[in-house]
Amino acid sequence: MIPLSFYNTQASPISLQAVNLEWWQPHLLLEKCDLTFAVSLETYQILEKHNLFQILPELTNTQENCNFQPHLPIEITVTLNPEYLPRLQEAANAQTALAYLQELGERQKNARLVQTESWITLSVQQQQESGVVGYRTLWDYLDWSQLDVENEEVLEDLALETVTRFLQDSIPSPFSDASSHQLIATLVEQTPALMAEDPRASEPIAEAFANLLRDNLQSELKEAILAGFSASDEGEEFKKLSILEQTLAFFEAEDWMVQKLPEQPILKMLFQGEYGKWVCLAEAKEDLEQLIFYSIIALKVPKAQESKLCKFLMKINYHLNVGSFDLNFEEQILRFKTSIDVEGCNNYSGLIKNMVYTNVMTMDRYLPIIMTMLEKKLSLEEALTLL
Repeated sequence: MIPLSFYNTQASPISLQAVNLEWWQPHLLLEKCDLTFAVSLETYQILEKHNLFQILPELTNTQENCNFQPHLPIEITVTLNPEYLPRLQEAANAQTALAYLQELGERQKNARLVQTESWITLSVQQQQESGVVGYRTLWDYLDWSQLDVENEEVLEDLALETVTRFLQDSIPSPFSDASSHQLIATLVEQTPALMAEDPRASEPIAEAFANLLRDNLQSELKEAILAGFSASDEGEEFKKLSILEQTLAFFEAEDWMVQKLPEQPILKMLFQGEYGKWVCLAEAKEDLEQLIFYSIIALKVPKAQESKLCKFLMKINYHLNVGSFDLNFEEQILRFKTSIDVEGCNNYSGLIKNMVYTNVMTMDRYLPIIMTMLEKKLSLEEALTLL
């Protein structure tokens, strides 16, 4: 086995043991590259927790008896996003490709080929005494050999067949209960880069398939989500979407990459502004019929400047029409909060949009002023002239 290193912004570098690398190059151009590697249960749990290699529980056909044992290795097979296949094109064979990935992991940590987000998980397996335990993801159901077909009807059939076979293996009766509701919603919202519309994609067929999914299958599924699924096949009334579900639908429509925190009604995402990058949280309070959105950034404030910064933030808050800045000295966190009350509303995507973009634009406007005040140790009066 060959040791490889992969990197991600959400976790420490991941060390893997490559078991095998397969690729398909029937017509000189590399069409597919699969990498299988072995990890410990502890490492796998890190991958799953942070959705690394695009491991999304809702897009797997995990069975209830899928219990991995701690003393046995877990083998994960991932495929390279077609957009990045040309970066491996010059490798003569699988062996040289593995050597190249190993070198990149050691010397070029920012290289796209050693970023976990560039690879998509197909399957996770562990060989136990009783047999193989594990699961397949949605992307393992895709017939990759048909992606070079240019006929739009064939591609539509391929997309529908992929999703149908996946759903049949995942739940007994799709579209009949809450579990299918959540699965379909996640499918629409968490489509990885393979299916994303990207004009830079190196494979035209990947973009064509993306357009197909977005314009046909995705629109149909979204309509089903917005209408609600029946609780049974007996024609019961459709249920109203929760605040969290409507918020997920909004971020999907805006092309935000969103992660749902386990067992919490909270969505986590990153926002890149003109003057910085920070974490955002959307918290749904279903019982109060409220939605709160936070922009959060770590901020080290010297003890001598705490009082001055508090007064400065109070001055800013006084003039804001929407939202407010909060500062937690113990945790060294600055956050900007906006919120909406949706009592009596059925569809409030417009309210969510105003709340979210007002929030991030406000943070992006005032963050450089706050940082300048702290770094240059400006007085309160000097800082106020920057507003």
